[in-house]
Amino acid sequence: MADVPLRVRVRAPAKINLTLHVIGQRPDGYHLLDRWWSLPMWVTGWS
Repeated sequence: MADVPLRVRVRAPAKINLTLHVIGQRPDGYHLLDRWWSLPMWVTGWS
């Protein structure tokens, strides 16, 4: 029996950060962010 490569296709939605700036720190230690992002057309299905 020949080895057959296993193929897995998984939908993995993503976002693209067009800008990302750290503008401060919160009292709990997390950072404050200023960002501008977009979803790629292949995620949204928009054309």
